[in-house]
Amino acid sequence: GRPMLSATGHPGELILAWPANAAGFSLECATNLASTSWIPASPPPVAVGEWAVVTNKTDSDERFYRLRKP
Repeated sequence: GRPMLSATGHPGELILAWPANAAGFSLECATNLASTSWIPASPPPVAVGEWAVVTNKTDSDERFYRLRKP
């Protein structure tokens, strides 16, 4: 099945996490939910225990995130 992507907000940052054993899935982002131009999110994920974690700064740009397996 698909792994669950969790998002936690903290002042000035967004922490995204999913199970590290979700082989083949990558985090992508877009500024429009209906976009056909999703791009790889950065920075790359870091392993934290059993989780793959990405921390992004929040700014005025709206972003949407998804996990995708090509």
